[in-house]
Amino acid sequence: MSLAGLLDEAPREPAECVVAIEGKELAELHDQLEEVVVECNRGQADLCTLRFTSVRDEHGGWQVQDHPAMRPWSRLTVEARFGNLREPVFTGFVKQVRVRYPTGKSGSEVEVRAQDESLLLDRQAVVKLRSTSEAPRTDKQVVAEIASEVSVLTLDAGCVDGLTNETLVQSGTAAAFLRERADANGFEFYVREGKVHFGPPKLAGETRPPILVQAGPRTNCIDIAVEFDGHQPDAVRVHRPAQGGVEGEALLFEPDQDELGEAPASSNDRGLPPHETILRPSGGTEAEIAAAARARANELSWKLRAEGELDGALYGHVLRTYELVPVDGVGQTYGGIWYVDAVRHSFTANGYRQRFKLVRNATGDGALG
Repeated sequence: MSLAGLLDEAPREPAECVVAIEGKELAELHDQLEEVVVECNRGQADLCTLRFTSVRDEHGGWQVQDHPAMRPWSRLTVEARFGNLREPVFTGFVKQVRVRYPTGKSGSEVEVRAQDESLLLDRQAVVKLRSTSEAPRTDKQVVAEIASEVSVLTLDAGCVDGLTNETLVQSGTAAAFLRERADANGFEFYVREGKVHFGPPKLAGETRPPILVQAGPRTNCIDIAVEFDGHQPDAVRVHRPAQGGVEGEALLFEPDQDELGEAPASSNDRGLPPHETILRPSGGTEAEIAAAARARANELSWKLRAEGELDGALYGHVLRTYELVPVDGVGQTYGGIWYVDAVRHSFTANGYRQRFKLVRNATGDGALG
């Protein structure tokens, strides 16, 4: 779809926050709910905080903290409603309930903290053999096995094999173990709406509606700042140690993921000496060392970073991590497709704001057409 088409279809509806626990909207606590904040960061679990004010009822109980839904491990969802359109913001479980009773005040303050569904993988620490030299398994097979151990989770169809492992031992919780395996492959691991995602960043395909900067009445971006750090290395070099009097070999690894623009954000075409960093592996197989070096090179390729804030009602959608979004109105160099690195969603009486961080590994806005 063209950018013009996206603009024509952009909704202009007030943003409403819909909070539900165990599938039931908390309509009876709507007036007590002061703020909803959802923190989403790439490589970390999504976190949600609900802040209420609470008063006693005629029976001596408290409206919020005595509500039967305010219990750890209650399923919690947050949606943004724009007219007839509803989009998910958070799905997870209540993790903590904190109540403060200030002296001299008739009410209390209740803070409910929740974590996304990866919390289900963070309950029990075990020592378990996941792969052996007699029966080596790919990381995808290991992830599928772990997901099957939690009945409400399934493996996302886009998961990829990753490394093939010989001796592989899980020592700790499944969540910590899977993050380690994701790091070893240069992958992303996260749980969203019941699906376990395990694979490289998806840098092609569908995008979110565009972020519009200084676009007159269509503007939905309150502010944005862009930074291009050209001093980040362009490649990673691995030195193998010398053995038996033979000089060690040096291997070079460059980014191999898709470029979000017309020109890679590297200095290779500037007529300068190569800009490389060195990775000193502490051990592992050749495949594991190569995966670590490529992962480092890909992460260093995110030389363009942007931070800003959206008016949620004007944007009319929910910006989500691990997805692509066009940015228009920042010029031909910085305009184009970006990858969503972090979003802080905030619902208050003043409206819906989305504070975002984006990353990019190329320049040029050719993708916008």
